[in-house]
Amino acid sequence: MKRLFSTALGLGAMSIAASANILLPGAALQTPDALTLTGLTMVASETNVALNSLTFTATLNAAVFSGTNSVCTGANCLTFAYQVTDTGGLNNGTGIIEDLTASNFSNFTTDVGDDSLATAAGIFAAGGSLPLTVGRSLAGPGAVVTFDYPDTVGGTSDLVPGDHSSVLIVETNATNFTTGLFSAIDGATATSNAFGPTSPSPEPASMALIGSALLGLGLLSKRIRRQN
Repeated sequence: MKRLFSTALGLGAMSIAASANILLPGAALQTPDALTLTGLTMVASETNVALNSLTFTATLNAAVFSGTNSVCTGANCLTFAYQVTDTGGLNNGTGIIEDLTASNFSNFTTDVGDDSLATAAGIFAAGGSLPLTVGRSLAGPGAVVTFDYPDTVGGTSDLVPGDHSSVLIVETNATNFTTGLFSAIDGATATSNAFGPTSPSPEPASMALIGSALLGLGLLSKRIRRQN
């Protein structure tokens, strides 16, 4: 019975991993994956955070969710969600927003996309403008995730005053979160606090083991120098 249960868990994990389209640091821009927050539990949120630059005004709603996602099978895996509303131009600016970025995702596995079919629920509005592509910086490595709303030839950006983005989603293998940064960019940049993943702090017992190991290495180094 235990063997059958373990096999079932293994197959479930393989299925989730197979469905993930992992976005690696420095990877070429790609089409956003169709992701969802269905079945996840919200653990933290913030609403109506100002993102105001010299040329546009906007607001940000952001949240952290826990539960199994496409890159992580544990119940405590974290998914980060963001939605931006473009509220207008400023100082003769057009109000157009071309890029939305979130950080810090350094050294975490990510699947990046959006939920364009989401209905209004909780802090997020239904529908919204979809990013054309998503990307992840090489520096960090992979610290910054980008949702791209570029100007079209002879036209305007997909995110203009009066529009809101779809629910932008970053699935991760992190199990802890901290204060991160979120930016809206169009020549001018507006940045505010949001949420981002972090590694768990070492437990006291783990720190003691690390200290003992370092002490042992120090004593061994001294012994080697004496013998030489």
